[in-house]
Amino acid sequence: MPSEGPGTNGVWSGTTFTGQNCGTPLGVDTIAFQANTGILWSTGPAGIQNLGLGMMAGTSPSLAKLANGQYIIAFQSNNGQLWTTGAGGTKNWGLGIRAGTSPSVTAVGNDYQIAFQSDTGLWTAGAGGTIRHNLGLKAGTSPSNTTLANGSTITAFQSADGVLWTVGPDGVKNWGLGIRAGTSPSVTAVGNDYRVAFQSDTGLWTAGAGGTIRHNLGLKAGTSPSGGH
Repeated sequence: MPSEGPGTNGVWSGTTFTGQNCGTPLGVDTIAFQANTGILWSTGPAGIQNLGLGMMAGTSPSLAKLANGQYIIAFQSNNGQLWTTGAGGTKNWGLGIRAGTSPSVTAVGNDYQIAFQSDTGLWTAGAGGTIRHNLGLKAGTSPSNTTLANGSTITAFQSADGVLWTVGPDGVKNWGLGIRAGTSPSVTAVGNDYRVAFQSDTGLWTAGAGGTIRHNLGLKAGTSPSGGH
């Protein structure tokens, strides 16, 4: 299970220090990350904090700010399960996450929804309940989810056959657009619509609000774009 209790020293580029152990940050512009000790840390207005929770190597946490200003962080623990910390305390969901992948969390008012890949495909947990979607994802890739202005959520992912799919208020959709192996899409809300950015074998593409566009911009192999609005 994740390490218990804060207090682990941080080490970056040979510099060692002890982070502030003052609980989960509730300020703005907070960043969550996996330190090179394998422990979940955050930094922001509340200071640099060791959250004392072990993460699976090679994975990344996801952070969202709720409507009430609190934060929620979702991550794959070092025992391969979905955990959250922040608003509502620290929770082991008892749900396995596929090796080499990371969850994505989005705020839904004062609640939140998490999308993740398990060994059986796409799952969501949180607002709306825990749902197995019976949709396969490419090994080593992670879904991305966001909340639209009307409160509904949309999840984008690379399917098991390497194609962009979404699931949300407009149903389950196969876009018929290939995603480069080893990369993941990023979805962002545009009012009550959404746009997905992804790397194909021909570079950067976007799909959704604004149409499907090939941007004629090359991306580094093995990297994924991130969109915002």
